Amino acid sequence: MILSYNSACTIEEVASSCNAIRFFQLYVFKRRHISAKLVERAERSGYKAIVLTVDAPRCGRREADIKNK
Repeated sequence: MILSYNSACTIEEVASSCNAIRFFQLYVFKRRHISAKLVERAERSGYKAIVLTVDAPRCGRREADIKNK
């Protein structure tokens, strides 16, 4: 199971309620200490791997989002 860093549940909540092998998905933040803290929390909670996402270094111009503001 892969948990997104942007999940509604915390790293710890998922770890305590799930017996599956867990991976943690992470975007690297500009402020690296934030990324490091998230990785440390995942390690302490028993996650087995980090899924590093690098496909969106910045938000794109999404026409649908602009129209719906």
